[in-house]
Amino acid sequence: MVALAAAHGYVAVLDREGRKRQRLLDQLAATQADLAAAEHRAGVLAERHRLARDIHDTLAQGFASVAMLLDAAQADLPPGAPPTRRVEQAMRTARENLAETRRLVHALRPHELEGAGLPGAICQLADRLSAETGIAVHTTVTGNPVALEPQVEGELLRVVQEALTNIRRHADASRVTVTLSYLDGELVLDVQDDGCGVPPGSSGGFGLATMRERINDLGGVFTVESEPGGGTTVAAVVPASAPAAEAAWRPPSDHSDEREQPVSTR
Repeated sequence: MVALAAAHGYVAVLDREGRKRQRLLDQLAATQADLAAAEHRAGVLAERHRLARDIHDTLAQGFASVAMLLDAAQADLPPGAPPTRRVEQAMRTARENLAETRRLVHALRPHELEGAGLPGAICQLADRLSAETGIAVHTTVTGNPVALEPQVEGELLRVVQEALTNIRRHADASRVTVTLSYLDGELVLDVQDDGCGVPPGSSGGFGLATMRERINDLGGVFTVESEPGGGTTVAAVVPASAPAAEAAWRPPSDHSDEREQPVSTR
């Protein structure tokens, strides 16, 4: 009898130890998955910075040099001559491509985030929309703002930018509210307007699909609430993961050390 009780006790201990070991294994697997995801995001960020730096140091500088050489050649040609017109066309093309290259560099690392952080960058976008359209745009930030991984802040800024662009083009709104809420472990973004709403049966077009993809890539949730004549609310919830050390390189501002002539973006 004593031996049987001891055996049962031994089995119970083994069972508890087995469950404890399984919990530790599950926690280890979850930690490894989180680490792998963080390493992936860091790798993507590093690659974006590398591409932006390489594009700036090669294509942008090359187009700037071509524009300068063409400008010098134009000064040696008689005004109105066919060669002069061709040089002017080549110079215009070089400058347009230089401008496009700079936009690409800034897209890899949104220049609005430089020195402003996500809340400041969102306020800049809101102020610009209000100044250019007359729409009353109100921005609210709640909680304690923390610096997130640059990739996360960049993607969220692009979502706000796309949402405000949709409002400008389609909503016919008079009032917009952008809310950024820093909660425990997550960040909530809302862009609400009082416009005409998304038409019934419409998917919202490419803009909404792009916003959804950006948020999904961050491991978040994206939702759209709308009704005809009742406005639209675009909402996103993303994990507020631990901030990563930001790379030292920054894309050049418009006042960089390049000495080319002013660029036409027309």
